[in-house]
Amino acid sequence: MAQVQPTQDRFISLDSWRGIAAALVAVSHFHANNSIAGTHLLENLRLFVDFFFILSGFVIAKTYRDRLSQGLSIKHFMALRVGRLWPLHVTILLALFGIELARWIAGVDSSRVFVEQNSIENFVASFFLVQSLGYYPQAANGPAWSISTELWTYLIFALVTTLLFRWYRLSLSILAASAFCFLISAEHLPEWTHVWTFMGRCVFGFFVGALLFELYSAKPFQDAAAAIPKAGYSGLELLSILGVVLLLFLARLSDGGPMLDHINTLAVPVFSIVVLVFAFERGVVSKLLRNPFPVLLGTLSYSIYLTHELVQTWGMTSPGYLVQKVTGLTFLDVQTRPDGAIIKTWGVSQLQGDISTIVMLVIVIGFSYLSYRTIEQPGRQYVRNVLSGKQNWNAPIATLSKYMAGGAEAIRARLIL
Repeated sequence: MAQVQPTQDRFISLDSWRGIAAALVAVSHFHANNSIAGTHLLENLRLFVDFFFILSGFVIAKTYRDRLSQGLSIKHFMALRVGRLWPLHVTILLALFGIELARWIAGVDSSRVFVEQNSIENFVASFFLVQSLGYYPQAANGPAWSISTELWTYLIFALVTTLLFRWYRLSLSILAASAFCFLISAEHLPEWTHVWTFMGRCVFGFFVGALLFELYSAKPFQDAAAAIPKAGYSGLELLSILGVVLLLFLARLSDGGPMLDHINTLAVPVFSIVVLVFAFERGVVSKLLRNPFPVLLGTLSYSIYLTHELVQTWGMTSPGYLVQKVTGLTFLDVQTRPDGAIIKTWGVSQLQGDISTIVMLVIVIGFSYLSYRTIEQPGRQYVRNVLSGKQNWNAPIATLSKYMAGGAEAIRARLIL
């Protein structure tokens, strides 16, 4: 199949989709008595994680397929990917560890400190992003399970592209098909395999995304797409969105655990159509997605996804519970489970729940902007500078030491005076 290299360096509309998807995942994790609480729609918003996997495979294939096949080392590629994922991840993880440590020192609910997903073992596994490899995938910061699976899927992609490029498409197809077969048969496999369904879900979506790029970049497909008028693309975009809406409303996720049922399986082709249609960016919806706010959401998507549970739990719910106890105001529905766990849900009315959800999104986006500017973007640029030889790896340490020495000297001079 002849191929052409698409001209655009960035798929802005798809970036905006990623930002919207991250915000919807944040809504799905927020405990609030809002208008969609208890509905299949709220539960199914978590399916947008599969959209992340498909889009990631599509974009990584576009950016690195040829570079890896033409000599970019696996080590260099993986260093770039770690530099993209790890700085913000480890910052959030250390913040959560600090909170657990403070609770342990203060004796606050001490029987629930450093246990289950927040055990020391799970913090260590999450620190090295291996929690999806047979450990506790949702360890510590729950959303980080997906970046753990992505990191190791990147390695599989790099190995295939570097060592098996002659059979590249066949290899991608075998990987996607194998993951699909594993996922649909997981219910009948030994229980110890169930934890690997998180990894299987990523491998399936990612390599479907990589195969989508093969289709997208094929010359016959590009020629056929060029013949479609803009009005046709607008219609295709609206139809693909309708497909997503139907996906979210018509079924529900499996009851508990990572098992995949028909709705999860259906999510991959539905989101694949979205990626393929919006990659051309020729319809009216794509034009809307190129406006500043959707583009901002796309830029902040990783920060939104990785920080939202920290903000929801420790930036909103815990302080809100304290304020409610001190002031007597009622805006949290508090219930105690038989095992002693306290469940806090925002809004004693649907209106309060809806307002709380909007406030949560505003706070999460604001916090994500700060984390993007101060951690995510500088961390990524630091790794790129080190790999390109523009900066020594220990430059931040040297800079910190310089400021500390300068501060100590200033204090000493003031004491002498």
